[in-house]
Amino acid sequence: MPGRLDLPSLTQLIRKGEVDTVLTVFPDGFARLMGKRIVGRHFLDSVVEEGVHACIYLFTVDMEMEPLPGFTLTSWEHPGIVDTPLQSPYLNDALRKEFETGIPIGRIAQPREIASVALFLASDDASYMTGAELVVDGGFTAG
Repeated sequence: MPGRLDLPSLTQLIRKGEVDTVLTVFPDGFARLMGKRIVGRHFLDSVVEEGVHACIYLFTVDMEMEPLPGFTLTSWEHPGIVDTPLQSPYLNDALRKEFETGIPIGRIAQPREIASVALFLASDDASYMTGAELVVDGGFTAG
């Protein structure tokens, strides 16, 4: 498939089964292509309308993941699983229970809990934080 695809052409290829995965990528500061692989049907059902999330910290660190000059004040968060509309079709009762069993707090995060951390990082209250990574996962990575 040489050339560029517009959305109607991509939609047709996905529906015919000729494309099963869509790559959403962008170049970071070192021209590395960063992004996500997305199942074609999910791309059409959700991503086209809702967009896709990317990690902004990829624009602020070097190859060793150290902050670039001018970005030493950058901080970011590492959220765990969040009960969002994008996740909800996949979180059946059995999977939800499995996730919640592995999270020390015993439940999946709500979007507001993650958003409040992001708002804190963007606020004047975080003005003295530099290069911090905040893990917001209900204790999952702590064990």
